[in-house]
Amino acid sequence: MKLSLKDRILIPFLLPGEGCLIDMGLANGVDAKIGLSPKDQRDISLEAVPGQGGVNYKWNQIAMDKIEEKTGEVEVDFTKNEVDLLKRRVKFFDDKKAIPFIWFELCAKIASYNPKLEKKK
Repeated sequence: MKLSLKDRILIPFLLPGEGCLIDMGLANGVDAKIGLSPKDQRDISLEAVPGQGGVNYKWNQIAMDKIEEKTGEVEVDFTKNEVDLLKRRVKFFDDKKAIPFIWFELCAKIASYNPKLEKKK
């Protein structure tokens, strides 16, 4: 799955905070694959900010746009089970009508993702 820097920042918010061992293992795998390097975090001034209901993140959008111009999207190879977890989480938030606008593009990408079609491209 091709992911932008913004996608990689937002995916952890989709992951479950608790669950069964299998789902938590899958979430851990997803998180490890999309993790931002300390350099990426510094370059975009990513910082955690306490907010309502937990931690929010802010970043320098201009710096992020410049990085994405240079690097484009990154290909991340998720397993079928990891993709299924991401799709289930999008459905969970969608069923609750709880997808924030900032997640829209990422959720649409995950919901429509078909690894068989991607590999043919």
